[in-house]
Amino acid sequence: MSTLDASDLELHLRHVRRRAPDGRAFAIHFEGRPPVSEVTVDGEPWRVEHAPSELALRTLLTERDDDDWLVILTPMHNQSMPEDVEARLAGHEIYQIDPWASVATLFEASSIDPDLRWGEHARDVARVLLESLDAERVDPVAGGVLDADTAWRTFQRHGLDQREPAVELADWMRWAVESPSAVRRLFETHDGLVPALKERLHDALGPAGEAWVEVLRAARDRSDRPGLEAMAVGLAYRGAGRAEEREDDRTATRAQAQLESPRYTGGERALSGETMRVLAKESERACRPWLSERDADGDIVALQERVDELFERLVPEEGSHLVEYSPFSREGWTRRLDHLADALRTLLSGETDALDD
Repeated sequence: MSTLDASDLELHLRHVRRRAPDGRAFAIHFEGRPPVSEVTVDGEPWRVEHAPSELALRTLLTERDDDDWLVILTPMHNQSMPEDVEARLAGHEIYQIDPWASVATLFEASSIDPDLRWGEHARDVARVLLESLDAERVDPVAGGVLDADTAWRTFQRHGLDQREPAVELADWMRWAVESPSAVRRLFETHDGLVPALKERLHDALGPAGEAWVEVLRAARDRSDRPGLEAMAVGLAYRGAGRAEEREDDRTATRAQAQLESPRYTGGERALSGETMRVLAKESERACRPWLSERDADGDIVALQERVDELFERLVPEEGSHLVEYSPFSREGWTRRLDHLADALRTLLSGETDALDD
């Protein structure tokens, strides 16, 4: 590792301590100068020193007090370390700053899938795994090999509070609605992982998977419940699409164009209609199970109200009829019931010629 900041140092010191839990003097291989003079790890203040040579390393170890918590950054390697110096170090070695070595220790893995370890976002993935996982909650990997699927499922379970790790896009959407604090944690605490998540969802679910992450990110600017806001965008698009299909409605076309814009979808350019249609369909699919779940009533009502608000904002006045085509519009549902009641009254009165086709 060519650069090192205080959080990197704290993170790696915390994990090398697992290999020598009683140690009070650790040496870590690093070519540069220490970024700070002290770090706090597990509630203890650790003095950070630089030892550019064997003599400097020996002096620091010899002169330290027994109750002194010391971490030494040094360009030296284990092969060049004299036995008397080695004997004074925690673990009797100079540790390497290799986040994947610490990840392997967490999972009791003897090897790591090269695509996971050397991918474009490998350092960020490793760092987030170390930040969010606890050794007591991680199961040892079968066969001693840590692959990408295992790493991601474990992070989803422990880092994103997904009891059953999401697989389908509708699963991710439901999670985002039900776990706003976890969504906030993803974009704030684990923000370094977001590009890797977009890449993974693109590979697994196509362009809509990656696009949904950006829609969710954009929703954070408009709502403290970004998952619900992102789903409402999809449901509104679904309703406008139905209106356009059945009536060739220009108002619906304008509403769709606005929902495709970066204001609602994030990124630098508008999303394609094809991608938005997938997001809209998945939004509707994600909502369906809630209709039979009593404890989800609050979310359903909030979604219905937000879809109506979106239509009112997107195409005020001339677009009010669009709510009738939305699968989750509260006002649209009321209007459809009214139309049905009118049709039944007409049918019962015998005036069938007055019925619409």
